[in-house]
Amino acid sequence: MGNNISLKLFKSKAGDMITKKRLNNYYLRKSAKGKTYLAILFDAVFVKIIVLTGLFIFFFIRTLDLLFSSIITIQFLILYLIISYKINKVRLKSNIDKVNEEVVKKKVYKDLINKTPIEFVETIKCNLEKLDFAKLDIVSQRDLDLVGELRGKKTGIRCFQFSKDYNVGTNIIREFFLTLRQHELEQGVIITTSSFSEDVKDFLPKLKDHIDIHVIDLNRIIKIMKKAETYPSNKEIDKIILNQIAEKRKKLIEYGNTVVSKKKFAKYLIIATLILFFGRITPYKLYYQIIAVILYILGLISAGNYVLNLLKSNTKDKTEEIF
Repeated sequence: MGNNISLKLFKSKAGDMITKKRLNNYYLRKSAKGKTYLAILFDAVFVKIIVLTGLFIFFFIRTLDLLFSSIITIQFLILYLIISYKINKVRLKSNIDKVNEEVVKKKVYKDLINKTPIEFVETIKCNLEKLDFAKLDIVSQRDLDLVGELRGKKTGIRCFQFSKDYNVGTNIIREFFLTLRQHELEQGVIITTSSFSEDVKDFLPKLKDHIDIHVIDLNRIIKIMKKAETYPSNKEIDKIILNQIAEKRKKLIEYGNTVVSKKKFAKYLIIATLILFFGRITPYKLYYQIIAVILYILGLISAGNYVLNLLKSNTKDKTEEIF
């Protein structure tokens, strides 16, 4: 009984460590613009070696004392490590926050854009009700989605599920302005999953003397979610990232299986033989020989992969027959 509990605790801790490592590697790659952990580590070590070598040479030239130069260089190394650790810790925290915001932004956009129009409006309504909006109702109007009160003023709201590459222009603002006037509303809000064009920013102040119109893009939707406490928690963000990592790994495995599938075996061998044969009469004989060898290796791997899958399939069939 005690051994089982210890084993479960060990597995749980090991799983937590693996998860943490995957998340850290993800943040490091994103922060370093795609660099792997080993590449980042190599760069850091390389820079330290260059700096320390320079310091050692400088002090040795000035003092001609090997022991003193070594001691002072080590002291600088310790100081450098302490300072760089603190700087990197703050920088990593900032980078993690930025990466998390980008992850959430993509997830929120994907979720909102894939909702039905009614579901989208209901989601916006749910978030706005937790802020300063009151008496918020969905209306069945072609040019109006929600009507409520914001700071005592009757407000009309229009929601758009646009692609993130689309910029809402002044034409939509003008149409919405006329809709607000028609329904005798005091102010309006346009919400979009995309963004607004620059001319909208110049156009909105001109309408303030008549009707005040507020605009909310995807970035401001996310800010509203934070205030409304519908923003994903850290655990939910970690889950989103781990799902992305798992999906990427799955695609790599599928791609690898496609590359070394049994259907490719004959093609690799035929193409490799042709390249090897015709490559002899070209000036780049060595290049074609290397390509041919690579294709032969892929062909052998494909054959081996096919045999292994066949053996696994036979073993599974025999096991099912027994049971």
